Amino acid sequence: MPIRALLRYLLNNEQLIQKIADSYPIRRAAQLTAYFMHKGKEIGEEKLEQLKETDALNRIRDEVKYSSQKVQEQGNRSLNRANSFFYLFFMNLSEEWKKAEKKLEEQRKLGEEKKK
Repeated sequence: MPIRALLRYLLNNEQLIQKIADSYPIRRAAQLTAYFMHKGKEIGEEKLEQLKETDALNRIRDEVKYSSQKVQEQGNRSLNRANSFFYLFFMNLSEEWKKAEKKLEEQRKLGEEKKK
């Protein structure tokens, strides 16, 4: 109990509090406390900004990767369609060419038979 009364007396003495506050160790402790608070806040903000940038870069990288894969797939599909079109076109062209040759041959044979 006497310690509590003594502390209450010391803390209620405004002149004593002012002298303690003006002393070098207390001022230095306050300076260091303020420095570490501001430095910690600055470091936290920097790390948060780096995290945001890293997250944004990762999202952009993933989006570019996804988009490039999608474009590549569409390009491959278009290329396959074009190849299929040209393959079928030339197959049909060769079939029709052969049919036309046979028809011409038959007409020649009929023409030769009529001449005889």
